Amino acid sequence: MGLYLDRASFPRLERANWLWGFTGPQLIWAGSGIGALMLTILATQSLAEASRVLVAVTIPAVTFGLTSIRRRALVSIASEQGVWMLRKMLGQTRWRVRPEAPVDAHDMPVPGAAGARMKVLSSAFGGGAILWDARTRWATAVVRCTSTSFAMASDDAWASRSAGFADLLAQLVTHDGVVRVATHARTVPAAAAAAADYYTRTSHERGGGPASSPWAHEAYTQVLAEASSAGQAQMVSRDVLVTITLDTSVLRGRVKEAGGGHRGISLILAREVSALGGLLEQAGAESAAWLDADEVDEVVRLAYDPAAIDLLAERRAAGLRPVPAGSAGPVRLVEHADHLVTDSAAHAVYWVAEWPRAEVEVGFLANLVCQGSYAHVLTCVMTPVPLDRALRDLGQARVGVASQVRLAEKLDRHVSAEMAAEERDLEDRELELTTGGVDVRYTGYLTVSAPDVEALGVASAEAKIAATLLDLRLLRGQQAAAFAAASLPIGWGLR
Repeated sequence: MGLYLDRASFPRLERANWLWGFTGPQLIWAGSGIGALMLTILATQSLAEASRVLVAVTIPAVTFGLTSIRRRALVSIASEQGVWMLRKMLGQTRWRVRPEAPVDAHDMPVPGAAGARMKVLSSAFGGGAILWDARTRWATAVVRCTSTSFAMASDDAWASRSAGFADLLAQLVTHDGVVRVATHARTVPAAAAAAADYYTRTSHERGGGPASSPWAHEAYTQVLAEASSAGQAQMVSRDVLVTITLDTSVLRGRVKEAGGGHRGISLILAREVSALGGLLEQAGAESAAWLDADEVDEVVRLAYDPAAIDLLAERRAAGLRPVPAGSAGPVRLVEHADHLVTDSAAHAVYWVAEWPRAEVEVGFLANLVCQGSYAHVLTCVMTPVPLDRALRDLGQARVGVASQVRLAEKLDRHVSAEMAAEERDLEDRELELTTGGVDVRYTGYLTVSAPDVEALGVASAEAKIAATLLDLRLLRGQQAAAFAAASLPIGWGLR
């Protein structure tokens, strides 16, 4: 008898904030318009002047402040677009490497704030790399996971992996100092030579090959030959990178006990990676390897320049470092409002605005993660929330929803089913927290890459078809920052 496959649904995108479901900036805009009208009336005592202020200032300010588009405040949208236009005017949407400038080998050579603040350090324990954010004093480790195909596994394996992943989150987010855990399910270009080497090695290890099945060996060899002749776009590999980020300022005492400084941080992060590896094995991972500095550089380089896969394989085969020191970042980067162009690819980053509201089965993202020959990365960023803060935020959200309900009743308007469902969601979450649960805020991103802008449109359309259960929204005016947060496993956040 097989294990029961749990079904799950996701909470709605919260929109309850300060008062009547409006955010602080929304209320400030609306209040400023009403305040201008009141001041005009008190100062002039003129009905004509008040009428002019009402039409020219109050109505536009209140409308702008209280309007929402697709459940997002117009104030927030305008703010994001304003920042984008300012960056464009200041020339901050283009990046080009200056070969004559000296490069610190320990810096993360990527554009934007991530490049200015991040450094790559070698751990004194475990041989992995520590990605260090100098401003926040956060330390990040990157772990690569390998496993057999999830889509081809049995129902028992699905249920076991799902339970294992739930245990992983429940334990990690309660560890002191853990501020972010992210998974990056990658589909990236693969060199034909690498695929052939993998087949040769695994068939030898498992006793396969032509001696075991001549027909299968011939068919596989033909597939490799055809894919190689068709170009690298037809060859992809899939893996999952997991990043765990610690706030060392919270762990100051433990760092001191472990030896202090770089050594203490290395030891604590090595322990977390060791614990993460055991939890990942329970979630179905066959191996969990902590990436060193060279491997992190290679991951970052392929994100910006997918066509470099063959060159990296050749350098590795020749015994050279795949990515020369200081060369992990892009040679050029041009940011547009709706996409990003780097060395050999165009990219589009989407935000998962809404997860499935109806109950879904384990593996509902399999089509998006495990299929498609286009390069893409599905990222889920999970941020643990302390219990006291979670209860406080939920209390504020419930007050906001209740004020919306009361306002609707006073205006004799229908209380929507969506509003009632949101109130039930908040009540259920509060009950879970008070009975020993943990609160995790999760954000999803999808990055689609292609050789050029035209191919990017085709790949994006294919990705949207595979992600029919998700509400994907293009992050306009934030493509460079979103790419760093979604595609680069460096523990970086969009905000």
